[in-house]
Amino acid sequence: MADHKATEQEKRNRITETVRMYCRSYSDIDILQYATGAWNIEERQARRYMQWAREWLSREADLDRNFELSRALGTLRGIQNEALISGKYAEAISAQREIDRIQGLRAPKKHMIIGTEDVDLLTLEEIEQWLSGRISDEAALELMQRRRTNGQS
Repeated sequence: MADHKATEQEKRNRITETVRMYCRSYSDIDILQYATGAWNIEERQARRYMQWAREWLSREADLDRNFELSRALGTLRGIQNEALISGKYAEAISAQREIDRIQGLRAPKKHMIIGTEDVDLLTLEEIEQWLSGRISDEAALELMQRRRTNGQS
């Protein structure tokens, strides 16, 4: 079929065109028919271009997904941090639940932060450890109950 080997520029153009066809929802059969006719190449070579186009699309999808996940997690961590600093613990817990959901983690079933003016049941550092999973629910609750009973931080 083809009487000459494609240049590197021709290969890039063909792969780009194949990517565009995939993005326009062309079927493999349609792409094969187009490529073998328009570029005067064998079906085997057309399938190679299709494979390279799929690999490129896959890499792009992974990069975009990782970027978007990182951006969302960064935003939520900022929200959580501001909420903890300002004492808005319900907002901090909500942000942590969303972080857990995005990461595919199970959020703790129940969060209780109880305090009085005289007794801090959990310090901010302990709350952050609890929310990040470094302190279990049971350990946090035990610590709060002990401090409530003893009336001390």
